[in-house]
Amino acid sequence: MPHPGQLHLVVPTCVIVRDGQVLILKRGAHEIAYPGKWTIPGGKVDRAEYESTPKHNRDAWGSILETTLRREIAEEAGIEIDEPHYIGSYAFIRPDGYAVIGINYWATWKSGEVAISNDFDAVAWIDPARVGEYEMVEGLDTLIARVPQLVGVPT
Repeated sequence: MPHPGQLHLVVPTCVIVRDGQVLILKRGAHEIAYPGKWTIPGGKVDRAEYESTPKHNRDAWGSILETTLRREIAEEAGIEIDEPHYIGSYAFIRPDGYAVIGINYWATWKSGEVAISNDFDAVAWIDPARVGEYEMVEGLDTLIARVPQLVGVPT
């Protein structure tokens, strides 16, 4: 169950585009939320991580979502991205009771070869038009299908 006083987990995620294709990862069967489903890279904001960095101004840290996103992508997929662009947000309750606020971004692949972490069972670069062939985390199929219009790729 959630820790007392914890309101939400904050989870930035990213649709990563390379040569018109999108990176998807298959969640491990051991995962609490959406085991065995395909997803996009991302992960939880870690308070200890940003508290260990210099503040943006006297009272706050800057670019926390983007910093978390880059760290999670490096950890989960072993690659780097260019500048992330905001798409939208969503919320859901995990089976273990945690409330989650997700923030979706898109970015282009910058460098590296994909090497997935132990949290995932498989990886694929897919044509957004073929997203329906994969059992995706709910709502990601619609998001990925929008990629061509988001990034200006002809369909």
